[in-house]
Amino acid sequence: MDEFRVKRIKLYSQILEFEAQLVCYFSLNKVEQTVRDMIKYDSWDGMVENIQKMGQLSEVDRQIIDAERMKAGFEKLEGGMRDALNELSCISKSIEYEFSERRHQREGNVPGNSDNKGTKSYHRSEETRYADLVISPRFRNCAKKHFKQKARRD
Repeated sequence: MDEFRVKRIKLYSQILEFEAQLVCYFSLNKVEQTVRDMIKYDSWDGMVENIQKMGQLSEVDRQIIDAERMKAGFEKLEGGMRDALNELSCISKSIEYEFSERRHQREGNVPGNSDNKGTKSYHRSEETRYADLVISPRFRNCAKKHFKQKARRD
């Protein structure tokens, strides 16, 4: 990137030099301007040509710029992936905790225990247990946190 920056500095220096010579040229009277033009004292064509050559990006310069853009894009993508991984980790921990809680509740409330007369069977389908999990407060809090963080990023 330093090589590209050096080339840009040279280009801007040449442009400033050209502008300074223009100011000097137009400060002269018409006769002096005409004489200078006849003998091509200021070599305007050469200066313009040099500026145009310096202004054109070489293939190497384009590759440098593209590499910098790709690097920035990958860094942004990596940050997004890291955030998503953290969010998934939060959700996973919440799900694990909920399943653990449900298992402990089932183990503590087995049919035939004198403490839970009149209770229903605790053998429910996976779908029913997942539906309970989705509406559980812990999962809801984790999901709210996830969506708040996502809204802040967007």
